[in-house]
Amino acid sequence: MIVCHGGAGLIGPERHDRLRAGVRAAAEHGHAILARGGSALDAVVAAVRVLEDDP
Repeated sequence: MIVCHGGAGLIGPERHDRLRAGVRAAAEHGHAILARGGSALDAVVAAVRVLEDDP
């Protein structure tokens, strides 16, 4: 299981869908690592990279 947090504070409706897509992409990348037998650390690093690279 991968759980990603999209941040704190108020998120306006104009940003909601984009933020949700970024968090989903991060979780999916992390999950893919685990599904291939990767380590939890590798999965977390992959998920965080996606979050950090998302504008």
